[in-house]
Amino acid sequence: MNNYFIQTFNPIKWFEAGYLPEDFDNELEEFKHNGTITLSWSMQSHRIAKDGDISFFLVQGVNPRGIYGAGIIKGDPYEDPNWNGNGRIIHYVDVCVKKFIHYTKPFITLNELQRIDPNYNWSPRSGGITLPLPTGKILAERLHMK
Repeated sequence: MNNYFIQTFNPIKWFEAGYLPEDFDNELEEFKHNGTITLSWSMQSHRIAKDGDISFFLVQGVNPRGIYGAGIIKGDPYEDPNWNGNGRIIHYVDVCVKKFIHYTKPFITLNELQRIDPNYNWSPRSGGITLPLPTGKILAERLHMK
């Protein structure tokens, strides 16, 4: 059985840390050209993440908020320096992206997410956290990630 995760992307924080809008655009263009791209994402729930699990990309900090991408975890979690440059070592996973659009045009908006699961915290403080199985299954069906 697959686990489901939310990976968070706050453009304001990422751009302040040195990841540029052009970097995002380049990744999106590579995805459009090749039909896939592998991205590295920080993973809070690294102890349960495994090859074949599904991650959904949630944009926060700007509107419209929502799910703008999804992919399948490839391989095991690994350690690397924190993306924000604070010097800490954190866990990451590689995600083979299967669905990806510009974060300003989410597939599933925050309002829709809140209707799907009104009890889930759709404003997590960090990414790489688990989704309840029923919620993950609904999102996977919605994005044809089965």
